[in-house]
Amino acid sequence: GCTKTNARYVLIAGPCGVGKSQILESYCDRHPVQRTPEGDFRTVVYVAAESPSTYKGLLQNLLVAMGCRPTGTSSTATLLQQVHYQVKMQHVKLIIIDEAQVVGSRDMFEAGSFFKSMLNKTKVPMVIAGTANLIEMLDKNPHLGGRAFGLLKIHAYDWFVESSQNEYIDLLNSFEEQMLCKPDGFHLWDGHVASI
Repeated sequence: GCTKTNARYVLIAGPCGVGKSQILESYCDRHPVQRTPEGDFRTVVYVAAESPSTYKGLLQNLLVAMGCRPTGTSSTATLLQQVHYQVKMQHVKLIIIDEAQVVGSRDMFEAGSFFKSMLNKTKVPMVIAGTANLIEMLDKNPHLGGRAFGLLKIHAYDWFVESSQNEYIDLLNSFEEQMLCKPDGFHLWDGHVASI
């Protein structure tokens, strides 16, 4: 399970075009926004980092994904505080950051420190996904590396070859097992999701 005091993360790494984003978007689709009179509730928040990305830009995009309008004049620290507040108010249980390699493209140690700050502030687990060079972030920043719950390396699979299909389904099962807070389970391994 997840702990509120020491949130952890799963790193998903692999080359472009192997299906990382499809897996993550499918997961998010299974946990849509719940609109209530008290406000919107998002169990899972997904954001894809844009290139070139800054920490401030990523936090602004995360706020937009949570239905908020960030101001361009806010500092990174203020934006992180706003993200923390929205995570708490919307009962977010998981933050997914896709294309995270663009965040760390300049300095992997600094990027690792930023993600660790996000974990510390929001106190919810994260999935950090991107190309294989993200693994370097774990080596360069041992403080972030120590918070990893798992590392999934993904490569291209041929869905029409049974052994490759089984390997992909095993990967999806592994992903599901490594999720720290499973809001209602999502069965990524089922044929419809796995064949996307």
